Amino acid sequence: MEYKDYEIEDFLKDTLFIEWVKNPDHSPELDFFWDNWLENNPEKEDTILKAKDILLGISYNSYTPTKKETSEVLEKILKGIEHKKLENRNSSNWYSNITVRIAASIIFIVAAVYLFKNQEKYFQQEQTTQTEEIKYLSKYSPKGVKTLFKLPDGSTVKLNSESKLRIPEKFPAHERVVYLEGEAFFDIARDTTSPFTIYVGESIFTKVLGTSFNINAYPEKKEIKVALVTGKLEVHNIVEHTIEKPVLLSPNQMFTLKKATGKSITTAFDPIEVTAWKDGIIYFKNASFEEIIDKLERWYDVKFIIKHKPDKVKDFSGKYTGKTLADVLEGISFSSGFSFTIDHKSNTVTINK
Repeated sequence: MEYKDYEIEDFLKDTLFIEWVKNPDHSPELDFFWDNWLENNPEKEDTILKAKDILLGISYNSYTPTKKETSEVLEKILKGIEHKKLENRNSSNWYSNITVRIAASIIFIVAAVYLFKNQEKYFQQEQTTQTEEIKYLSKYSPKGVKTLFKLPDGSTVKLNSESKLRIPEKFPAHERVVYLEGEAFFDIARDTTSPFTIYVGESIFTKVLGTSFNINAYPEKKEIKVALVTGKLEVHNIVEHTIEKPVLLSPNQMFTLKKATGKSITTAFDPIEVTAWKDGIIYFKNASFEEIIDKLERWYDVKFIIKHKPDKVKDFSGKYTGKTLADVLEGISFSSGFSFTIDHKSNTVTINK
């Protein structure tokens, strides 16, 4: 289940959420993650606030339930016990004992939850700290374009086509956090006092001090891939809620997350296959027809119209540097047995027999 589908009770059971609420001063990465998530899911703000207040309810000192309110809460609990269970108990002592046990073990928490939902005016959390508002900018690389730029800390990023990076105007002290959608190659300036964290949707985040690596995380893809070129890299799986046990990557290792299951594997990878795009090289290795079309659409900012799907385009491999779309398609079509037409006015390519 994704966070956007969570209700209050789901957040109350989520270890990532609980860690953020209980240890706000010790989890700057989680703070960035949840603040960003709330900004993208404003309709969940009320749910988040209620879940936070329930978790923190036991430490509230601004209000103590009266005996009358406590009694009302207990009455609501006892009315909810199944009547059959009550009828099957003949001893009146049992009813008395169970009431005492309920009152002794859960009355305060239940009172907090119930009174929060029905009398929120009683809960007023003191605001003892103020945080400086961080202003963010978005860097976007449209189809057909690769964008290279520097971050405020001196790190360099190359965004692939149809990719976006959300970054602060300036990094606050002791933390560097950005948010990626799509694909990018990072060369991070080393800073041992300020880890560099990259969030990829609600799935993973990576943490480094100084290193170079590639992240492929287009929203429509079934997998997220993080490939390390130099240095060391921590990858935290948010989906599996195992952020406290990150996967540690060494050079030439790639972390692959299956979005559908949240499961991940770590394997070796071909650096040319993964990072050739940043050097202006179109590289195919055992690619399917669908993979070829997807890459060419982004690379050349065109739309393919498939009137005939060629049967021979399977496990295609090829390397193209500085070639036009027509040149690339000529090479692929010659070995794969299809014809094509390019309409430059509409930026469309039609695949024929």
